[in-house]
Amino acid sequence: MSLPAVGQSFSHYRILSKLGGGGMGVVYEAEDLRLGRHVAIKGLPEELAGSREALERFAREARGETLDPRTDLFSFGTVLYEMATGVLPFRGAGPIETIDAILNREPVPPVRLNPDVPEALERTIAKALEKDPALRYQTAAHAAVSPPSSWARSSWARSSWPSPPG
Repeated sequence: MSLPAVGQSFSHYRILSKLGGGGMGVVYEAEDLRLGRHVAIKGLPEELAGSREALERFAREARGETLDPRTDLFSFGTVLYEMATGVLPFRGAGPIETIDAILNREPVPPVRLNPDVPEALERTIAKALEKDPALRYQTAAHAAVSPPSSWARSSWARSSWPSPPG
């Protein structure tokens, strides 16, 4: 779906004017036809709709969250989850459903999708994917830069974690 044009209607909104735009989308003034009031609507460009990182950032911005280093740690958790399970932690039939999953649903525990995922890695992923930034790792230094020794002994780590260079 492309971004709406001024004067166009979609769902129960009528686009009145473009307020601004940037790398993550365009903000419009719209009329909510059900409530009879003006609202701001942010649209995500089509080229970003398929990007996991863009959808996660868009969902956090939609909640009004301030983006800080903990945002990157959430993305790190998403990458770890995908490495451990082979699937994304938040999925939906389309961009709106994916955003809803990011905002409102907990991912399936990695060990249920891959029984070889070590418990320590599962805890690391869960903490990185905390919806409340205050409960998430506060800095990258708090998250393990390399796998703990307990991971290295697992068959999953030997087959999935890259060997150190040299």
